[in-house]
Amino acid sequence: MLFRSLKEFEGLSPTTLNIMPNWQDGNLNSSFKYESMDQKDLTDLEKYGTHITSIAPITSLRTVIRVDDVEKQLSVTGTNSNYIDFVEYELESGRVITEEEVLSQEKVAVVGYTIKEEFFPDTKATGKYITAFGVPVKIIGVLKRKEKTDTLSISNPDDGYNNVIVVPISLFQRLFGQDGDFQMVLCRANTIKDIPAARTEI
Repeated sequence: MLFRSLKEFEGLSPTTLNIMPNWQDGNLNSSFKYESMDQKDLTDLEKYGTHITSIAPITSLRTVIRVDDVEKQLSVTGTNSNYIDFVEYELESGRVITEEEVLSQEKVAVVGYTIKEEFFPDTKATGKYITAFGVPVKIIGVLKRKEKTDTLSISNPDDGYNNVIVVPISLFQRLFGQDGDFQMVLCRANTIKDIPAARTEI
């Protein structure tokens, strides 16, 4: 499978690369044919990508988030514990998702400050639950508010870093019934000099 390797995201490390599936011309009855990335592609990237490290698969969908009588349609993103390597962040409270929680499909989430203010304006959000995908998910971390959100938000790029909701990708796939397709993968070249070789490998 072929992928497009896009240039580095502004606001992230200069060695960060974003890998996305190819859009290909379809037949006369369809505009495009979409190629997805799956677990095999990720395994191959980890095995043969000698010039890259810290790989974070990403997938995202909109769903209803509810706390008591408050409901909002928001984007929820599934990824692994490496995602935090790509984000310049500070925690308001709590902690980030661990690899163990990814492996065990724990119902936990890290949320942006706007999410905390929307659902828990008068109390701490850490340790509280939101209902996502129709099941309770425990907030384990809240990111500190950023006034200038030029850092990547994979949950909702239009609303920025403060609106992020991140859960373990294993939980995301189980609850949404997905078999492992990823919308994109973030990875990091070992050094700036390794970027051309990393793109060739991809």
